[in-house]
This record gives sequence, C-alpha cells and structure tokens, in this order.
Amino acid sequence: MPLQSATATPDVAARPAVQFTGLDSLRCFAALAIVIYHSTLGLAELRQLPRSVGKVLHNLPVGVDFFLLISGFLITYLLLAEKSRTGTISLPRFYVRRALRIFPLYFLIVGVAWWLHADAHPEIDFRPYLYFWGNFWMIETNNWTVATLNPLWSLCIEEQFYLVIPLLVLLLPTRRLPALFGGIVVLSIAFRIYATLSLTVEGNWMTIYCHTLSRCDLLALGGLLAWRHFTQPIRLQLAPWLLPAAGLFLGLLLSIIDGSDFSTTHLAAFKKYLYVAPLMLIFSYVVFNELTPTAPAAVQRVVDYLGKISYGLYMYHSPIIFSFDDNFPLDSFPPNEYNPYLRVVIIVLLTVAVSAVSYELFEKQILRLKKRFEVVRTARA
Repeated sequence: MPLQSATATPDVAARPAVQFTGLDSLRCFAALAIVIYHSTLGLAELRQLPRSVGKVLHNLPVGVDFFLLISGFLITYLLLAEKSRTGTISLPRFYVRRALRIFPLYFLIVGVAWWLHADAHPEIDFRPYLYFWGNFWMIETNNWTVATLNPLWSLCIEEQFYLVIPLLVLLLPTRRLPALFGGIVVLSIAFRIYATLSLTVEGNWMTIYCHTLSRCDLLALGGLLAWRHFTQPIRLQLAPWLLPAAGLFLGLLLSIIDGSDFSTTHLAAFKKYLYVAPLMLIFSYVVFNELTPTAPAAVQRVVDYLGKISYGLYMYHSPIIFSFDDNFPLDSFPPNEYNPYLRVVIIVLLTVAVSAVSYELFEKQILRLKKRFEVVRTARA
C-alpha cells in the first residue's frame, strides 16, 4: 500500500483497535529493573547487602530482554494484522510510525550525551549513533562509552530489527513465519557459539552482549508468540498463584546465576533461556490469561502509566544519574552521612518525574501525529 495521505482512512478508524492491556504493566517492570540496575551500579555501600540480593541487582538487565520480547510480539502482531486486513504492508507508513515514536527521544539523548561528554571524551565517535550503529561501534572498541550513551545500544538493535522485519513479514507467506522466527533463534544461538569459540574471553563479552545477532532471538521469540496468537488466539486459564510463583522462580534464578558470564560455550549460547522461560510465562499470564486477577484500581493506574512512559524512563535515567552524581558527588558528603538507598529513591523519582513531563508535554503530541499514519488502529494513547 503506497503512502497516499497523512490521515487515517475512515475504514481504519471504524475498525476495532488492537489492544493488549497487560503490555503496559510489563513495560513498567522492565523499565524499573533497568533504572534500579544503573542507579545501584558500582555503589560500594550496597555490597553490605546479602549476596543473593546483590546478585539480583547485578542481573536486572534482564529488563532489556523483556523489552525485546515485548517489542517483537507487538510489532509482529500489528504487521500481521495489517497484512491480513489490507493484503499488504505499507512500508512508508510503518517506518514513519517507528520514526515518530523512537527518533525524538533517541536523538535528544544523543545530543545531550554529546553536550555533556564530547569535550571530556574525545575518543567517543557519536556518528554511529546517528544511524543506529552504536552497538557495533561499542563492539569494535570493546568497551562501554559514557553512562548517558550506554543504554542506546539496545535501541540500535530494535531499529535494525524494525528495518528488516516488515519486509520479511510482507514477502513471506504467513504460514512460513514460524520457520523464519525459529531460524532466527537458531542463528542467534549459533552466533553466540561462534563468538565464544573464535574470540578470546576478553574479546567476546561485548560481542555477545551487544551484537544484533546475539540478541535477536528474544525479538524472534516475541514474533513467534505474535504469529501463534494471531493465527490461533491464545486463551489461557491460569491459576492466580502461578504469576507470583513465576516471579519468585525468576527471582531465585537471578539470585543464583550470573547473567553476564559468557566464559564458556554453553553459558554464552544457552544460559539466558533459564530466565527467558519464566519471562515468557509471566508474559503469557499477563497478556493471554482470561483469569488474570485485577489489582487495586489506584495501583493499576500507576503501573499502567509507568508503562506508558517506560520509553522515557529508559532514555532519561542515565543522564539523570550522571547529573545527580555530578552535582552531589560522594566526597561532598560528611563521613557517615551518605545514604545510598536514599540516592536510589531520589534518582527513581526524578526519572519518573522527568519522563512524565516529557510524555505529557512532548511525546504525547508526537504520538497523536503518529496515529495519522496508522493502518491498524491501536488503543494506546
């Protein structure tokens, strides 16, 4: 379908909106996991916590995997819905929608990172981030950059996925998509094995952690779930105790394993699926379960809102951490008066406040514009 008009057709507006109400709750917890991880990273005082708690904090980047799973599911489902309703996929409209959602905050943070760090860190090449190639630049340098810029590697992977997946969904028959997504998972495992066998332990870590081929399996698993739900709707009736049980099991795993240990082939290739399994169970419980109990209304509204602003939570938290620590460095406090727990609470609250203001005054206006390019109407604000 060619891009003919900037306004949605009456037919699109009249059709029922696609809505997965549980996704905002999942986004909320995925984003908060990343915010808490980065706000506790490197704090010596937190080493006094029980070892299992410290291990859980160390493994909170699992939130990135959850984001990738959610993104793969939602994007693939919307593409399948569009292809089913119209017989094709409007690539121009798709790319415009993705650009309107991702670009404004992404390039704002790239600009903020350049403003804050360019003079002090001339070794950083900001140009790859302008075309979403930052994860490969980090792999090439085999190092992190600065806190403000570091989280953008996952956005680069998502944008690379968004560039390719609509073409594949458009060109392949829908019945062939399980083979496509299954092949991507196998390719990702094979790539991690290759990286472990062909590179030194020091050289393979950044490759396995940040390379698109290493991370695309979660996007593909989300796509596989979307295909299954689209072709044969998944309707589950899971007992209420299963959700807290899955959460406790995930917490137990994260308190034992080291999610960033890629020192052997089996750890690099397969270990992640230990915690991906309960993540997929939690996802299925929230999204597909017909017996999901409702939380208190006030709590649910807060969780849903945090899910709506989760992109801002992810994008703003690193510059907020940098700015807070730059203005309130540890050595500026009298002895025994520094409270690391209060610091974490303040950073989380500041991140929520900044993200909410950004969403209400900036992002929401762009989201309204984005709706003008929808082919399949969504119910999200």
